[in-house]
Amino acid sequence: MRKKIFFVLTIDTECDKSYDWGITYPISFKNIYESVPQVLEPLFSDCGIKATYLLSPEIIYDQLSMEVLKGQKNVELGTHLHSEFISPEPIENPYSTFLTQVELRKEVEYEKLKNLTTLFKEKTGVQPTSFRAGRYGMSFDTLSILQSLGYKVDSSIMPYRKCTFGNNKSVDYWGAYMQPYYPSSSNYLKKGDMSIMEVPVTSLTGLVYKYPHLAKLLNPNKSRLKNSILSKLGLKDNRHYYLGPYRHSLDSMQKLTEFYVHRFRDSKAIVLNMMFHSNEVYPSASPYTNTWEEVNLFKQSIYDYNRYLTSNYDVESIGLSDVKDIII
Repeated sequence: MRKKIFFVLTIDTECDKSYDWGITYPISFKNIYESVPQVLEPLFSDCGIKATYLLSPEIIYDQLSMEVLKGQKNVELGTHLHSEFISPEPIENPYSTFLTQVELRKEVEYEKLKNLTTLFKEKTGVQPTSFRAGRYGMSFDTLSILQSLGYKVDSSIMPYRKCTFGNNKSVDYWGAYMQPYYPSSSNYLKKGDMSIMEVPVTSLTGLVYKYPHLAKLLNPNKSRLKNSILSKLGLKDNRHYYLGPYRHSLDSMQKLTEFYVHRFRDSKAIVLNMMFHSNEVYPSASPYTNTWEEVNLFKQSIYDYNRYLTSNYDVESIGLSDVKDIII
């Protein structure tokens, strides 16, 4: 019997950006107007994929973007916070979306998430149930805030990755559980009693690939001394792998999948969570694809991975919020 896999494809849905993730002006949404209906919709239809679009505030404010997205078939729409675009303390004509939730005061983060949720409901008529923090930069309070606002799932954690931001703020996801779980209110990396479910992005570092049973002991982020010792012993491996089409080779994504299948071989089913940004599928709207030829290679990488996945496993493509309904 082939292993059962629930495949989740999540898209951080944003305005057009530049080669360094800067925002181009006048602000534009070509990746939504053109690539969503002309590239992604036919791709997902051919592959039988249910995509989850996580919408940044500037997308929800743009009427045509919302018309395009609400017109897509077999998709889920959720939210994604780039806080420059929403009150309180919005930034007029921001040059980038680098500010993260972990850098915000608790009361400001709450109001921004509340306003984002209200905006989504006003523009769609429904309550959003899925969310991802911009740049994976959620705070200690993010999950409790989302829970209070009616969200079912979050997907802000990328296991075994440390993200460093401004103001000496960072998040360290080393040791986070690699499959969906209900987090602890005191430590979101651990299982606990919250009602919101965490659905991590499928990811690993090279170090965990090599020494999976020692992963918790080998966290290079714990101290400078441990980092130095790991480096001298040749054990430090900062390479990061995730299900990122085009940016990662088919071989890399296959190996990551097989690692997860082996690691969770005793589970009845495995959840795999692929992610990318909507602007990666339009030329020169992100740092990654500059031509339509490269966009076609991006598209082909999803075709190839989907073919590999469905050829080897019993695969069901579901929305991000659906995970809570199928994982007990």
